[in-house]
Amino acid sequence: MTVEDLIQDILSGVLSVGIEVPWRTNAPDYSGSERDSETLGDSGFDLAGIKEWEPGDRLAPRPTAKTGWRTKYTLVFEQPRDLTVYVLVENSKSVDFGVVRHTKKELSAWLMGSVLQNTACTNDLLGYSIWSGNKIHQLRTHRPAGRLIQQGLFGYLDEDSDEDGFDEVEGQSGLVQSLERLPTDRRCLVFIISDWQNYSDADKDALEAAAEMHDVIALVVGDRRERELPDGTGFRDLEDLGTGGVSGIHLSDKTRRQWRESFDAGRQELRKTLVDFGCSMQEFWTDQDVDGLNETILPIYSGHRPKENDNESNS
Repeated sequence: MTVEDLIQDILSGVLSVGIEVPWRTNAPDYSGSERDSETLGDSGFDLAGIKEWEPGDRLAPRPTAKTGWRTKYTLVFEQPRDLTVYVLVENSKSVDFGVVRHTKKELSAWLMGSVLQNTACTNDLLGYSIWSGNKIHQLRTHRPAGRLIQQGLFGYLDEDSDEDGFDEVEGQSGLVQSLERLPTDRRCLVFIISDWQNYSDADKDALEAAAEMHDVIALVVGDRRERELPDGTGFRDLEDLGTGGVSGIHLSDKTRRQWRESFDAGRQELRKTLVDFGCSMQEFWTDQDVDGLNETILPIYSGHRPKENDNESNS
């Protein structure tokens, strides 16, 4: 399948419902969003009506004069607002793994496409970053999302796509660099798509700082084989795709149980860490079909924020 065919396949399976957030948006560079979010007041673009004057309001002379100045009125305008969305997606070697329906990278691309499409369907603003290790491969600052759907997915999926020329920064991950480049003049909805196999104290600090200003949601991709060891007995070599190291393990019911418990404990710790920082977390698996993926992510688009116990049913 070509990259173009894969992108078309991804977008054909995405449900477009738009994105709502449980907080008031505030994008100073309004670009014509079709969201229903509005701010009412004495300034704006469109006249919404009149209301009785209160101290601090600007007096509206004409409707007030019609009452013989017995009742004071002020004009109410509505000011439509954009939502600004950022997608930070990992393209490290470890996301190439997958043994069931597709790889974690294909799953990450589906999630990226879903966010892009749902941002574009209401003409909101979007930026994205593609990173691995200590490097950003591509970075696009926010602009009308429709311009970035094909560009973003192609940049992520095509191994030969052009890079932006960012150098590796020793001691600073691509995730940290991406988070530090988020806007500071508005609150953004930030999706981080990663398998979260390796994250440092610096990553945690950057996440905590970002969550103080932005609405940050971690979309964690995983494959069941990472949680469940294969059947059988005897020794088996396992490769760590993140580091390239190989270790041997003896397969048995006991080691399978210990492996699963260790994986679950790691995910619980990640979830607790993110929640403590003010972030949300939702897990996605490579064996989920399109209906399952849409069912899992649509509540997030409607404003739900998964916290500590919301993901247990997906384990």
